[in-house]
Amino acid sequence: MIYGPGMLDAGMNLNYGQLVLDNEFIKMVKFAAQGIPVNDYNLAVDTIKSVAPRGHYLMEEHTMENLHAQSDTTLFDRQTREDWTAQGCKTVNSKANEIAVNLIENHKPLALPKGSAEKLKEIIKEAEKRYAK
Repeated sequence: MIYGPGMLDAGMNLNYGQLVLDNEFIKMVKFAAQGIPVNDYNLAVDTIKSVAPRGHYLMEEHTMENLHAQSDTTLFDRQTREDWTAQGCKTVNSKANEIAVNLIENHKPLALPKGSAEKLKEIIKEAEKRYAK
């Protein structure tokens, strides 16, 4: 169970930047929880045979196709320190806050399906009756 994305101070506060950061962690956990199928393709058997000892895998097609599996992130920087510094040294927290601000200012949610608002009002009304004691 994943609980409390974005929460700070034992859940007394919500931080939108933290919510964006926690979303990234959740995405990584969900990816890892899927597991990795053990088969010739994922083990890169053909690539290992073709590269042979003393070769490298960095420019192999299989490596390029599957590199995203460990690096698919919008927040964490995989650059060298020199490149990161040259681009302004943005921290993961500053990136998360920028994404949160952008979402707050620019996100256009999809409209609820017709009848959803009425159904939600019914649910709320029923809950208020049940718990208003």
